[in-house]
Amino acid sequence: MKILKTSLLLLLTAFLACSKSKSDNLSKQTVMELLVNKKWQLTSITGTTDTGNPIIDQFPSQEDYIKDDYLLFNSDLTFIYSDNIILNPQLNGNIIESGTWKVTDSDTYIELLSDTQQEQETNTTDYPTKIVEISARQMKWDIYTDFHIIYHYTFKAL
Repeated sequence: MKILKTSLLLLLTAFLACSKSKSDNLSKQTVMELLVNKKWQLTSITGTTDTGNPIIDQFPSQEDYIKDDYLLFNSDLTFIYSDNIILNPQLNGNIIESGTWKVTDSDTYIELLSDTQQEQETNTTDYPTKIVEISARQMKWDIYTDFHIIYHYTFKAL
């Protein structure tokens, strides 16, 4: 009887260890699956200073041609930031930025490497970007800047 209990305990331990590794892999696949082949449109840009002061939502004051832009993450680990329908009059074409992407640090950060960064604009993808929340319909990022501000970006899936 003692051998049976010990065997069951070892079997249960092995099962739980296997379940954990499968769960970890599922987590990574889920983040990847939730990101790819979906258009992500920005809906809110708030922030917090290093002293804890809130920054009100900056999204409503953006130009209309910025409000309809979207990010598209492809399964080949490329991305595009598209000007969408209302075009920026200063751009030629509808691709604002493109490049490659990857998730890092146990799927908590996303790294975007631009191929087409506009010289006159600060590329927020150069800063550490934490995925705070992601679901099939919404994604939230925290972007840590050199300016003692953490920006909070909220996106909706189109």
